[in-house]
Amino acid sequence: MAQLLREKFFVSQNLRCSCISPHDSRLFADDLDVSKAYTEALRKAGCLTNEQCSSILAGLELVRYDWIEGLLKFSPTDKDVHTINKRRLTEIIGEVGQYLNSGCSRNEQVLTDMKLWLRKAINELLVRVQRCIEAILEKAEHHLGVLMPASIDLQRVQAVQFSHWLLSYAWILREDYLRLKEQEKLLLVSPLGSGTVAGNPFHIDRVWLAKRLGFTSVTTNSLHAVADSDFMVNFIYCSSMLSLHLSGLAEEFIIYTTKEFDFLTLSEPSAKSNRLESDSSSMELVRGASVQICACLTGIMMTTKNLRTSCHKDWQYDKRYCFETFDALQGALKITASALMGLKINPPQMEAKLCPEMLAADWVYYLAKKGIPPSQGQQYIENVIAFAKRESSDITGIPLEELQNICPYIDRDIANVADFRDIVEQYDVTGGTASTSVQKQINLLKEFVTNLKKD
Repeated sequence: MAQLLREKFFVSQNLRCSCISPHDSRLFADDLDVSKAYTEALRKAGCLTNEQCSSILAGLELVRYDWIEGLLKFSPTDKDVHTINKRRLTEIIGEVGQYLNSGCSRNEQVLTDMKLWLRKAINELLVRVQRCIEAILEKAEHHLGVLMPASIDLQRVQAVQFSHWLLSYAWILREDYLRLKEQEKLLLVSPLGSGTVAGNPFHIDRVWLAKRLGFTSVTTNSLHAVADSDFMVNFIYCSSMLSLHLSGLAEEFIIYTTKEFDFLTLSEPSAKSNRLESDSSSMELVRGASVQICACLTGIMMTTKNLRTSCHKDWQYDKRYCFETFDALQGALKITASALMGLKINPPQMEAKLCPEMLAADWVYYLAKKGIPPSQGQQYIENVIAFAKRESSDITGIPLEELQNICPYIDRDIANVADFRDIVEQYDVTGGTASTSVQKQINLLKEFVTNLKKD
């Protein structure tokens, strides 16, 4: 069943129409499903005979066939996918097709369509986020123990494990996953049966109708129901956050693949590979996608500005923002996953960039352990760095006697704070960069991914 839904979803993604908005055409399958359910609800309410209901249901499946086979001929009078479906249904089964969606407004129908579509869209995005997390885990575990400089404003400050740096994005993506997953709750509330503004006059069983379409509850105010596009705004907001994080990772990939750093190599084009190829230029596409998605967020928020409850024609634009967001984010995730899977690192180059000045923070901590306040210790170490520059040396090359002249609290055991690999292993708290801490992160994220697969 899950595979069937995915196949239906992708068919709807690939359909495009020349005479109506290409965005509307994506909803054809969901619109037909909603119409079928509502037709059954009308029969249950005694508004349609069994014969009329059967005729409409069969006709809707023939309309579906026309969509899939590309047999539909569009009319200039077609306003959206729903009017196309109704017109084509009437052409196929005759006047009885006019009874389709009696008492059901286009607004509630389209909102229901969108909720059904977004369920599948979000599920597809979540699968792609999970793939990125899994790719990060594979690389992080494989390269455990490799050191690299962590930087602030591109200035090297401390040594960390490469795995620790890469896992930071796995944790970010985990939060993005949970944020996006949370939006599914809003998509389980059905607006169907709300009418235009006052409700439905045909005693439709809204609870039955909601369950028929996979919803768990119904809206409780008709004016609110037909005006509620918050679920679309929330989807685009969550997608914007995710896109910004992908953009940040792409930027780091771009920087670390330059000749100036040469830490990383992204996958090279290969005619034999079916994998989407990635290089620094494709990372720029990921950055650009975040611009487009954030623009969609601004667009839909401005669309909703100053609108009262009930329906407005302004809402014709909200679907476009959702579809553009999905397309851009899906592409960005696909490129990112490919880049992560094909990622190669250059450990010698990473560790060659570890310089003695990066020991400064650890030397401050060394003094703190001797009872020196951090602010005072920082001043001592700044004086040590300044002395090293005057002597054209590095801080590890200064004789102990000179170090003690600058800071009397420095002793021979300062030599224990000179090896980056030993220093890294000191950060063994939860969330630290020591090997034990990094392995704990990997284990926790593996557990997270395993639980996702069980759902």
